[in-house]
Amino acid sequence: MMQDRPKPLRARAWAALRAAFAAPAPPGERTRIARASVRVRATRALAGAILAAGVAGACGAPRAADSPPAWDASREGATGGARPGAAEAEPRVPAVLLAADSLRAVPVAPGVRHFRAWFARGPWAVHVVEIDAPTCGPVFEARKAGPPASARATTSRLGAGAVVAVNADFFRLPAGTTVGAHVRGGEVVAGPGARPVLALGADGDWWIGRAQVNGEVVDARTGAVVPLVQVNRPTAADTAGAVLFTGWVGAEAPPDSGAATAVVRIVSGPAAGAGASGVVVHVDTIAAPQAIGPDAVVLRARGRAARRLRAFAPGDTVRWWVRLVPAAAASRGPERAAQAPRPGGDGAIARPAPSGRAGAGAAAVEAVGGFPVLLRGGALAPEIAEGVSPAFGERRHPRTAVGIAAGGRRVLWVVVDGRQEPYSAGMSLRELAELMRGLGAEDAINLDGGGSSTLVVDGAVANRPSDRTGERPVGNALALAACRSGGE
Repeated sequence: MMQDRPKPLRARAWAALRAAFAAPAPPGERTRIARASVRVRATRALAGAILAAGVAGACGAPRAADSPPAWDASREGATGGARPGAAEAEPRVPAVLLAADSLRAVPVAPGVRHFRAWFARGPWAVHVVEIDAPTCGPVFEARKAGPPASARATTSRLGAGAVVAVNADFFRLPAGTTVGAHVRGGEVVAGPGARPVLALGADGDWWIGRAQVNGEVVDARTGAVVPLVQVNRPTAADTAGAVLFTGWVGAEAPPDSGAATAVVRIVSGPAAGAGASGVVVHVDTIAAPQAIGPDAVVLRARGRAARRLRAFAPGDTVRWWVRLVPAAAASRGPERAAQAPRPGGDGAIARPAPSGRAGAGAAAVEAVGGFPVLLRGGALAPEIAEGVSPAFGERRHPRTAVGIAAGGRRVLWVVVDGRQEPYSAGMSLRELAELMRGLGAEDAINLDGGGSSTLVVDGAVANRPSDRTGERPVGNALALAACRSGGE
């Protein structure tokens, strides 16, 4: 007599899924959007059947002895109701979240979902904002406190009016000058340092990697050309070109003994964007700080570039352009820079496109700095440990990260709370990289963490910042300013 063979895994999983849909919601499990909650529970039931068969999730199976904490809206900042047009949560949940001991999914806007997951084994409290570009048609903005660049503001203030906002680059205390580059609407607010950037190019493609300033200033009278190699960041040892200082650096350009200086009054165009013109006011070699008026820029140069700059004369008309590009692409001409600015400064629209690769990408329309790169092509980035101290990389801290998935069609903003055990310990950089990979990211970068890690959804702080004083003022933030439903 033949014995009945056990049902295959797929049949058992679907049986669990049907049972989950049929079963009434247990007390305390209902969310503000009931059907979304049922779908999430059903997906978790499916994951449970798979895990029971021995297929472990990316974060491991939940432990029965642990119980998830109640989400405390008074501490986290209660997110408001979904925006008009926001669809209910879809059945598909990022795979790494299926093993969470507590999971909530809330639709925020068309194509935008906010997941809150708690894992006992960390313990980790994880916030994920998933942005589906084709559905949302996202408009991204890199927002900076100031001017001046040293100003700071909370992420919730920087994210005012946005759908979602997250803290961005590291900054120099006690001021808010970012360590890396900042580009807003195609205008370079701060040039890059040695660390990588997260940038949205004029072609709608994200890229992650080292960057540099590419530009030039041309004297219409003599035809003299001076390369521009940096913006609002002194580079005393660089003789290849001039540094452009704008009002973002403050009331005056820092002193630089022995450098040639030219002050230019702006006639048209952005101070540090795709194209501007002005009139030279004076040229000199002065060691003292040089005042910068609201309608002026200062050019500083040494070496060969200084000799060219000294050829400028008061009254000369000059034209200049500057942009932020991948370091390997800096030799490209200015033709692509003309794509960068968008009328009205309304941010950059991300279109589905291949995600960024080191050394590839169009001139940045929006950009913030980060460190280090976590993933490249779905694998741990070779540079994930370069220049990283054990105290920063191996210890667990609150973290913020951005990932690009599905060839640029999905953007992931992640905040992991930390320094608040038993609620959440935070993550090491490697744990964060594995989380991003589990979420489906192909490329990912770490942003500022610790007490800076903050997620704002519809104007309310959604996570639990670790500082005892509450939300920390930061140097800049990345904002999803709007969804132009249907993409472009």
